[in-house]
Amino acid sequence: MTPAVFERYKPLIDRTLESFFPEGEVPELDRAMKYSVCAGGKRLRPVLALCGYKVAGGDDVADVVKAACSLELFHTYSLIHDDLPAMDNDDLRRGVPTNHKVFGEGMAILAGDALQTMGAYILAVHPEGSGFRSRRLKASRIVLEALGNRGMAQGQAIDISKKADSFDEASLLEMHRMKTGCLLEASLLAGAAWAGASSELMKILRGYSSPLGIAFQLSDDILDEVSSSEKLGKTAGKDRRDNKVTLATLWGLEKAGKKLENYLSESLRALAPLGEEAQDLRDIARFVVQRES
Repeated sequence: MTPAVFERYKPLIDRTLESFFPEGEVPELDRAMKYSVCAGGKRLRPVLALCGYKVAGGDDVADVVKAACSLELFHTYSLIHDDLPAMDNDDLRRGVPTNHKVFGEGMAILAGDALQTMGAYILAVHPEGSGFRSRRLKASRIVLEALGNRGMAQGQAIDISKKADSFDEASLLEMHRMKTGCLLEASLLAGAAWAGASSELMKILRGYSSPLGIAFQLSDDILDEVSSSEKLGKTAGKDRRDNKVTLATLWGLEKAGKKLENYLSESLRALAPLGEEAQDLRDIARFVVQRES
């Protein structure tokens, strides 16, 4: 069951994302960008950002929603590029054909590039106002570091460059921390930064989001083994067919399930000092490990 926090924020996020793209006759690049951004999705990263803003004492989420939506643009660019034949070579994403299947490889690459640039621009100018100036800079540093060669891009580089038989538990966990966990954590921390969060609160949120990132990827690995393409909205069983080593195949499904619960427990324990103020974050963590897609 989808937590109430998604029902509360997702309509606002979807409307805001739609507003980033012009209506009517537009160049093919714009159509390619909008195609993947507006194809659906959980909107987990902007939701985490809005939750981080609120738990750090932020007022109206409308003040920061455009900045939060930049995180979905970054995430979508990574999906477009991940699906390319040179990367994961997938034909289905969010229940529809992948971007390169519709627009061609060259246009898909450009769509990903342009979404990354759009996200950086939005992050640089939102939330608007002089009162947010230093907070914008702090959030930008957090997010951009998570995207590059210390985060998501490096994780993908490891994924495509290492041979399957060279992965062990430690290297898989590090790859997933960078490829998946870094942007999830940065989303939450950026939201807290827009609200002027203390260093103590940032430390608590890192303690929550670090195991959450691994749990998200581990849940994906398990679902790839046991679910269907119809439920997932992407090609199921692809990791095994491509002879990719995942945490689920390394540990086996029974151990992977227990590990998933352990990561959930670790994530929830980190929130103890925040009391009821962090209930939305607890609901998100439980959703991450219990989801079916």
